[in-house]
Amino acid sequence: MTKHLDLPLTKPSVKPAQFVMTEKAKAAIERLARQSMNQGANRALKDDKIQRAARAAIAEAILPWLTFMQEHDPEAVLTFFIQIATMTNEAGRNKIMKHDLFPIEAKRIIEAHVEKMKAYAEAQRAEAAASRSAEAAKRDAKQNANEESEEKAEALD
Repeated sequence: MTKHLDLPLTKPSVKPAQFVMTEKAKAAIERLARQSMNQGANRALKDDKIQRAARAAIAEAILPWLTFMQEHDPEAVLTFFIQIATMTNEAGRNKIMKHDLFPIEAKRIIEAHVEKMKAYAEAQRAEAAASRSAEAAKRDAKQNANEESEEKAEALD
């Protein structure tokens, strides 16, 4: 029974196990990461090639379609040019308006719509500026009120 009397009174501290990655495991992880990146890059290149081919096919089909539609439904050609011209910037719009099949009457409609778009954008900017000004005025008023209450408190002391 006396054998057990010299046991320590506290439990020995155990350090948590630390993970140590071997060189072989590091190499395997790096290899997998490289393979994954390569696969992603290859898929992206393949998708890009498919999309370029699709855009080229659409561009190739537009001119015959416009020619056909000009004979059978000139209103569709007018609508087409109006829609694409209003969706681009001014430089693109000027190029579109120089197209051989561009209907002359579309120019007036496009210019009117662009003016409406500009007026709307300006109204949005003015509204945002007014909102910012109102917020700044509220903030200034609140700050002035705080300063006045601090001055009154100092005067009472």
